[in-house]
Amino acid sequence: LLVNAISAVKHEKKVVRTRELKKRNNSVNTRRSGTFISILNAAQNPTPCDSDALGNGIFTYKDGMLCATVSYQGLKDGDVENRSHIHGPAAIGENYSDIIATFYNRNTAGTEGELPGTNKNICYNLDEINEAKDYEVGTLEEFLFDGLLLVNIHSDFCDKGEIRGQILPMGM
Repeated sequence: LLVNAISAVKHEKKVVRTRELKKRNNSVNTRRSGTFISILNAAQNPTPCDSDALGNGIFTYKDGMLCATVSYQGLKDGDVENRSHIHGPAAIGENYSDIIATFYNRNTAGTEGELPGTNKNICYNLDEINEAKDYEVGTLEEFLFDGLLLVNIHSDFCDKGEIRGQILPMGM
């Protein structure tokens, strides 16, 4: 009985969230769009990593879709990434609390949409991620526009992240 009650509450929350999302999507004035940039280096990691690797990213956001073009080079000793993600929420230099989206994870290699290598081009539906993570409608959009999302490239040399870059709005 308790399991049924919990399931009913979760279902109702999902229905309400879906209604809110549809209402929000139908309202032209509530959606924002923008261009964002990220400069990746070891200095931005809260856990020190002695690496000279560098990277950059350009991101666009419109109608709930975050599209990313990320490139990097020079991981320590020719290492390759073992994982790469968008994390948040976290301000510059702070530890993050969640994986928002995965570019690549060596442990799940071959998963559709995952991109190994030094160049990544992909789009993510932040509305769908909000829903999957049980965040309130618009949470990830707020994190994005508040500069609380970041890119992290992990390697065997620096498993907690060899290079990191905050995703920051341009021209705002």
